Amino acid sequence: MVEIRQLVIEKLSVGDLTENVLPVEGLEPGFWYSIWGKRDNCFPVLKQETNSPEGKILQFAALKKEDGKIVTMPLPFLSGRKFELSFWIRGKEKFVGMAQVTKTTCRTHFAVGKEWKEIKLSGMTPEKLPDRDPQLMLFDWTRPLPAFEIGGVNFRYLP
Repeated sequence: MVEIRQLVIEKLSVGDLTENVLPVEGLEPGFWYSIWGKRDNCFPVLKQETNSPEGKILQFAALKKEDGKIVTMPLPFLSGRKFELSFWIRGKEKFVGMAQVTKTTCRTHFAVGKEWKEIKLSGMTPEKLPDRDPQLMLFDWTRPLPAFEIGGVNFRYLP
């Protein structure tokens, strides 16, 4: 285990943020949680899987109606910048979901099956810092999400 008591970054350029800025490809279970609802089934389990896109996966249990929506911790925010976000996903069953970067107009519907599928989003961050930082949110308006797995998340700013 490595402990960092204080981290100081003297200068950070936009170029430093053109590679994935999420630690461990967003596959840290503590990076994910739920907003709204009871949140009982919203915490993923990290598993090793050699045939996944990143060599490990997060498994999410099927949600119940009262569980809320799954989100990431806030994404690193730069105002008025173009970004790209992608992730790999597969379901235990077929379903249609929605991915949205909150506080932006970036959203897409996606169909999931039992094979890995890469979902890509791109958009622009607001000019002013919103009341909450943007987050990746996964949900379905019509029903709770069934069980699914994530195989890596990539968030970067475009030069």
